Amino acid sequence: GHMIYNKEKVKEALYKLDALAFGMGLGDGEDNKKILEEILTSFLGTVILDADGLNTLSNMDMSILKKTKAKVVLTPHLKEFERLSKIDVENIKNDSINIAIEFAKKYQVILLLKGNTTIVTDGNITYLVNRGCPGMATAGSGDVLSGILAGILGYTNTNVLSVAACAYLAGVAGELAQEKYTDISMTASSTIEYIPEAIKYIRNSKKGTIEIRDFKKVDMRVGTIIDASFNKGAKKSAYKLKIDFGEDIGVKMSSAQITELYTLEEIVGKQII
Repeated sequence: GHMIYNKEKVKEALYKLDALAFGMGLGDGEDNKKILEEILTSFLGTVILDADGLNTLSNMDMSILKKTKAKVVLTPHLKEFERLSKIDVENIKNDSINIAIEFAKKYQVILLLKGNTTIVTDGNITYLVNRGCPGMATAGSGDVLSGILAGILGYTNTNVLSVAACAYLAGVAGELAQEKYTDISMTASSTIEYIPEAIKYIRNSKKGTIEIRDFKKVDMRVGTIIDASFNKGAKKSAYKLKIDFGEDIGVKMSSAQITELYTLEEIVGKQII
């Protein structure tokens, strides 16, 4: 079936809500645009849009995002972001961070662009979250993330850091689930099962906590990758990077998880924060 628009019922459903996740399992009903327009026009809380919520939005006048009083969090994967931004996937892959930043700034939203490395930005502050695993590439994983976002943003401030923390939590839960069920047999429900364990892990992991908190404090500089090789000693597939940060800092060594965005040859010459 499809959802049918009823102004009073929508307002009644929104009453007393602090956060709303919209779009998962919605389908492509004719009234979807009216329902979403009503939400963005009248709701004052946080709206998380995913799946068919994003597809509905991509077929609307996107300027509604600039007028809404709600705090809007968009959670697309690359193909959904292609429909929203009207930019080809291959072009997005070539400059994903800058395109995400410009989109978020233009429409005044928090954008969570899913990928091997998830980009979370409001156009001013940007976080990169590299937690997650191959086993999460299964139906329903996006729904789990939306549920985590709605649950956490319902009682804390909605900002780039809190949204990035939700992505981090979902990624850790997925990793722990994969350890038990393997990447072949785990499902989205497996990630849900391990949310409590992921919270314990984050609380007990000094490294994990400091990485999130200190990201905003670090003196960020832009460097150029001048050499790259495979890091054979890493637990996960990763590149070993040599980065030139200029005269003040000089050349530093670092590493980065291998993604589908760049080959080993293509990564040399790219800029990195």
